[in-house]
Amino acid sequence: MQTRRMTHEEIDHTLCLFAAMNTMHKILGIDRMESRIRLIPNGWRDANMIYKRLKWLCDQLMETIPDEKRMALEAQMGAMKYKVYTHPDAIPPKDHFMIRNDNFETLAIAAHEQCMLCDHSERCKSCQLGKALDAHLPFTRTKSWAYIDLADILRGDSNDY
Repeated sequence: MQTRRMTHEEIDHTLCLFAAMNTMHKILGIDRMESRIRLIPNGWRDANMIYKRLKWLCDQLMETIPDEKRMALEAQMGAMKYKVYTHPDAIPPKDHFMIRNDNFETLAIAAHEQCMLCDHSERCKSCQLGKALDAHLPFTRTKSWAYIDLADILRGDSNDY
């Protein structure tokens, strides 16, 4: 088999494949996962096949790496541990928080009630409840909360807010 040097990106992706293979091996060794996977028609057979194909692919990839780099990678892999992390953009800043849709709906109902009684004067711009809800919208609101249908927002059906 032909060998050639690997780029840093290729090394990283190769290590990801090894991590997937090792994770699959661990999963197949957990009794509870075996019983869960066996609930799927041909699931246990397919899970084992995935592991075996990943192992074959990893073995073949190692054959494409020059000997000195392969030995260094093999030595490294024993001490490495890959982990899945949340992308930083998915984590809200410390002064923000995530809100579930059902909680958002409850707050929107309160705002709807409050906004129905509002005279929409300058006080409307400084309303803390409206500002809190606006912070969770992916767009700029142009109407009073009294006239916004929350179901449309949650479904993404309307752009007229």
